[in-house]
Amino acid sequence: MTQSGPGHTSSGPPGACAEHAASIVSLASQTAAPGQQRLVVISVSPQSQASLAVRFQLNPTDTARKLTAFFKRIGAHYVFDTAFSRNFSLLESQREFVRRFRGQAGSQQALPVLTSACPGWICYAEKTHGRALLPHISTARSPQQVMGALVKDFFAQQQHLTPDKIYHVAVMPCHDKKLEASRPDFFSQEHQTRDVDCVITTGEVLKLLEEEGVSLSALEPAALDSLYVVTHGSGGQDACPVSGCPHLGAAQGTLFRGATVLPLLCHGFLLAGPASAPWSVSVPRDS
Repeated sequence: MTQSGPGHTSSGPPGACAEHAASIVSLASQTAAPGQQRLVVISVSPQSQASLAVRFQLNPTDTARKLTAFFKRIGAHYVFDTAFSRNFSLLESQREFVRRFRGQAGSQQALPVLTSACPGWICYAEKTHGRALLPHISTARSPQQVMGALVKDFFAQQQHLTPDKIYHVAVMPCHDKKLEASRPDFFSQEHQTRDVDCVITTGEVLKLLEEEGVSLSALEPAALDSLYVVTHGSGGQDACPVSGCPHLGAAQGTLFRGATVLPLLCHGFLLAGPASAPWSVSVPRDS
């Protein structure tokens, strides 16, 4: 697990989250005049999906797809799964540990590395133990905040929008995630926007379903959206980015026979580093 990031304690939850769950959607739908309306993006955590799956006696995959259908029904434009950002968060934590481990001879505080995705624990460590623990806390962002950075930066660029033109809602299992999203660390002074504009809990999603008179089980499933799209090259070649080695097999299964998968092993965090050490895997042609 990765942590929320040390910094100043929050003064409270993001604006809309202090209100009833129904008001979140009305705000997110942005009924403002044309030109002022924002793109509504909802990121759903695996924990929330699992809780709702148990509540409605569905499997996790169907739950995710039915949630997508529900959120789009009430005004969301895109719905993402934060499992993608969890992979990034874990990789960055691993990278930080290796860096500290190799440099431990020059620093008495390099190890151990303490990690947690719980904002409550981070606040406890900051307020109660201060200097004793802070040097050891991992600086990697939590999956929620990694997703916020991806949505407000990478995805915004894909959509040719500035970050403030996207309203990003995260569905999380815990109320403390609201506090994490409101930390000054995750606010862009340049664009006057947060990486995560609002957090709603699993319980608030249930309230929202009840108020809309919707049973999740009865909804027709819809496919989750992807942060990445297939691009078409000038030479007639299609490129489809894939995150994580475990997904390479699945990617090969969806490509036409004889295609080539070209993983790019990057240096640097997330999408920032220059691609290096490429290697290819060919999908066998039918005999």
